[in-house]
Amino acid sequence: MAMLLVSVRSASEAQAAIEGGASIIDVKEPFRGPLGRADPSIIAGVIESVGQRVPISAALGEIVEYTETTPVQHLNYVKWGLAKCDSRWRERLLQAADCWTRFKCNCLPVAVAYADWRQAQSPPPTAVWTFAQSSTNWNPLAYGWKVLLLDTFTKGKGTLLDWMSLDDIRRMIRRCRDHKILIALAGSLGKKEIIALLSLEPDIFAVRGSVCRGHDRTAAIDSDLVRQLSKLIEVPMANFQLPRTISIGRES
Repeated sequence: MAMLLVSVRSASEAQAAIEGGASIIDVKEPFRGPLGRADPSIIAGVIESVGQRVPISAALGEIVEYTETTPVQHLNYVKWGLAKCDSRWRERLLQAADCWTRFKCNCLPVAVAYADWRQAQSPPPTAVWTFAQSSTNWNPLAYGWKVLLLDTFTKGKGTLLDWMSLDDIRRMIRRCRDHKILIALAGSLGKKEIIALLSLEPDIFAVRGSVCRGHDRTAAIDSDLVRQLSKLIEVPMANFQLPRTISIGRES
């Protein structure tokens, strides 16, 4: 059983997603790429609208384009893509994450792996998992990388299952579970793909296009479509422990 993350681009979309049963709200701007960063005012508006009802994450763009800004209070997760990265991608990620996690904003970094990594010119998923696992083991008392997201960089050209086999995804899920890293699956997932992936028992399904009107990822969120997917993967919140915050100096 899994939780449902819905990516939104406005406070009104966040409300529609929550009404449909979303367990996590993610803020991003799809016109700016797969992990397009929303304007600060949009992020602030979503945070104010959602409050403490569910965890909130934000996409911050590709790490090669990232410029440090003042961390935002009340975000639970932040993530960066690794498209067009050079050999310094690990260092870049650690530096970016350190800025957020040590600002006392209780925010966890998410490691993102693109299944179509050759097209994205990014590290392969196995390298990203190794980074997340080794970073957490190297300093287990700090924030660690407790969540890994499998996504696709090229949108409109297939789903996660067109770029990774079920067996490869299953192996990645087992690796994450063995090291207590949560795994989220994304990549243009619709009902058909989610049904195929349910038996692998990922922790989170992350969607946008499949819950937008007309299944167009640039259109508005439809709460009825969210509700359909939410019921498909429904899990009692009491039975699911999602790390929402960190505390520097001790394991969270």
